[in-house]
Amino acid sequence: MQTDGIVKIVAELKSMFIGLSHEEICDALGICVMSYAMGEGARACKGFFLRQFGVSCIMINSDLSERNRQIVLAHEMGHACLHEKQAETSEFLDINMFGNIGIYEHEANLFAAELLLGDEEVLDLLSDGAPIKAAAAALEVPEELMDYKFHILEKKGYPVRPVLYADSGFLKNLAG
Repeated sequence: MQTDGIVKIVAELKSMFIGLSHEEICDALGICVMSYAMGEGARACKGFFLRQFGVSCIMINSDLSERNRQIVLAHEMGHACLHEKQAETSEFLDINMFGNIGIYEHEANLFAAELLLGDEEVLDLLSDGAPIKAAAAALEVPEELMDYKFHILEKKGYPVRPVLYADSGFLKNLAG
């Protein structure tokens, strides 16, 4: 899916579910969200999306900090909203479980960046001269997620330049 389509889907969700938390949005969409301790550290599972027998479920590692749980939830919401059909096939699992980070991860990262980071808040930080590292720290997100937002802003026509060209699998290294 193209960036424009992802931005449109996120905008529709935000307008339909004004004031609801991400968990409440999932509930309204019929997506079950569960938390389970999956370990700490960079090698621990952060979360995953599964759709089986018509039921969509997001599992989040409860050992993550609250902010990191929200980042992972937003990413997994991307899979739920963008890749529902693929999640019922072995293609989705093969790509995501066996290390070949592909377009699905890239799209879910774009979705998370657009869901979590408002255009104005990012642009305000940049107008104050904050580099990507400082802007990401101010908004409590990984630099790579900020880079994804830069790509979106550039696509929208704002005069920003992505600088990191983040690896799609950066969330795997997210610490607790």
